[in-house]
Amino acid sequence: MDFSQLPLRPMQQPEMIGWWPLAPGWWLLILLSIGLFIAVVWFGYNYLKKIRNNPNRWALQELNAIQSNYQQHQNKRLLAEECNALLKRLALTLYSRQDVAALNGTAWTDFLAKQSRSDTLTVLAVAPYQASPEYDAEALLSACKGWLTNARGPADV
Repeated sequence: MDFSQLPLRPMQQPEMIGWWPLAPGWWLLILLSIGLFIAVVWFGYNYLKKIRNNPNRWALQELNAIQSNYQQHQNKRLLAEECNALLKRLALTLYSRQDVAALNGTAWTDFLAKQSRSDTLTVLAVAPYQASPEYDAEALLSACKGWLTNARGPADV
């Protein structure tokens, strides 16, 4: 028998499966991706905001300006005065005003030494008030940089 002679209709194939509507698993994947994206943006923004508004960062930039200013004029009294003022401003920012504002002289340098575990900052008790103080300026700048880098308020500890 010749099958090509039979009056048969052509074979019908099912339609191709479309991509829409999406299966529930795809909807879940889309929602999780959107949630992950929002979380990354939110936490990344807050992290960058925290880093950008860090007072230690600004104080270190100001210390670099003080250091370059000192390299031009070589005035140790002015260097000690500027470093003392910068450390006091950062301490007032990080600690409560009642704990820091009234400190001066040896009480102030004891506070700084307790925070940094360095004796170099004791120069700040007398150097700003002397006409021509004698101390190691590079050691003072290094100690100030260390204190500014490691200073954390009581809430940050």
